Amino acid sequence: MWARQSPNLAHPSPPPDPLLQKYRTSKQGTSSGSVATVSYVATEDLPQSDRTVLIMPVLQPVGEELDPEKVERIQMIMQMLYCMGLSDLRSQLIQESGIKPKRFNQPPEELYDLIKWSLDVKVDQVPIKKGFWKELDPLKKDASYDRDTKGVRAGTISRLIECLSSHERYDKEFMQAFLMTHKSFAGSEEVMTLLLERYQVPNNMFEDEATRLIKLRVCNVLKTWIDNHFSDFSTEMVHQLFRFIEEVIARDPTFEKMAQQLKESLQDKIGQGNRGMAKSALLVDHAKEVPKNFWEIDPADLAQQLTLIEFSLYQRIRHDEFLDAKWSVPKSKHLSPNLNVFAERFNHVSFWVKSIILSAPMDNRPKILTVLLKAEEVLRSLNNFNTLMGFVSALGSSSILRLHRSWAQVAEPLKETHESISSMMKDIQQYKETAQRTTPPLIPFIGPFLTDVVFIEDGNPDQLDGLINIYKKIMLYRTIRLVLRGQSTPYNLIKSTKLHNYLFLLKEELSEENIDKLAEKVRGEEMLDKIS
Repeated sequence: MWARQSPNLAHPSPPPDPLLQKYRTSKQGTSSGSVATVSYVATEDLPQSDRTVLIMPVLQPVGEELDPEKVERIQMIMQMLYCMGLSDLRSQLIQESGIKPKRFNQPPEELYDLIKWSLDVKVDQVPIKKGFWKELDPLKKDASYDRDTKGVRAGTISRLIECLSSHERYDKEFMQAFLMTHKSFAGSEEVMTLLLERYQVPNNMFEDEATRLIKLRVCNVLKTWIDNHFSDFSTEMVHQLFRFIEEVIARDPTFEKMAQQLKESLQDKIGQGNRGMAKSALLVDHAKEVPKNFWEIDPADLAQQLTLIEFSLYQRIRHDEFLDAKWSVPKSKHLSPNLNVFAERFNHVSFWVKSIILSAPMDNRPKILTVLLKAEEVLRSLNNFNTLMGFVSALGSSSILRLHRSWAQVAEPLKETHESISSMMKDIQQYKETAQRTTPPLIPFIGPFLTDVVFIEDGNPDQLDGLINIYKKIMLYRTIRLVLRGQSTPYNLIKSTKLHNYLFLLKEELSEENIDKLAEKVRGEEMLDKIS
């Protein structure tokens, strides 16, 4: 290991390595303004596809040539790092004429003083045009990577933006996770500003192809963000992005088509905002009356109208309402309004089912149970797991299960189907696997997924050694994505206005505090009727 004290950099001795004989040093130093670049070609004697080129920017006084001795010192350090399987963060691995880039682990802390002393440069003095590029301190430990996948596990916001738009590595899941969860560690305005600065690559920092790829990745990130999470964009952000597209991206002939696609995506989303969300009910029936007696309601119509109502609530949930488990904390519960309404709807449905059964005369209860069980089957066929769980919870409650006389008059096939559905919904792992296999349209029962979110939030730190724990955000993304994946696929159902309005309000025949008392009374009535 290299020592911190007075390293001899004039004639450093590389660590013994049999591959060392295959290395030759390229002693090139080209100046651009006050930043010069030093390159080192590793494995030059090997076939071209196996070669690796390292490029390192170095501060140099304006108008002065890069000292050849300094070039040699730098190249020798780069050579040593390569032999050790390491690379300082200042190095940029580029692909040049088919040369294959290679990813290295981060150097140990002891090498930082060595590199800084050798280069005789302070990073914050390197003149970079944009704020984003100033933040990328190549000698600072501002990221950590997974040894197996090589993906980033934690980093500063600027380093994460760099990984998001890397010309060397494209990680779709990382991009989607970053965009979905960024509000838990950075504001949307800050993220967009950094992306726009990332697009403006300083001259001579990379090869032309690498610069083109960086700009392309930034554009792809922006388009994905617009298409999937437009609710993140304030009016000021939209105006800022429009200006940037027209004044910067569109003026580059290579990106004219991409600029047009970005503008069209923005215009489309603005138009959707004016039109509202896609609706499930393509046709509306205003004439159909609600039967006087509940047991006369068509079970299919009952299930379909409940599904339309649930889907309209489900569609409104925003991805950022899950972050930091805000819905579970009284002080921040107001930041998850749509998620709370959707969760409360489940409770209302469950209580309404119990209320409608217990408040009915004893002779009518079997008929009501029959309608509800048939509607339950339709709910399952519609993949409306949220309302389905409300039915299962209510019908499986002690106050309803104890109505033995009423259940005895229900057809056996209906009870068998109910038992099968109930078994699936109550087995959390089986339900989650079923929901994940289901093709939309669907409405998930979100309870188990909210538990997963809390587990991830409480079991993983937000930061690792002062860096943003992006791996935690990726785990959150995977869970949130499962909950929200059905939002963009509406149901093709007919809205029966009057029944829809009745079910939307879910008028409860009983108050919650009285339902247990009534359940005991009803059970007593059934037992007396059985004796008589």
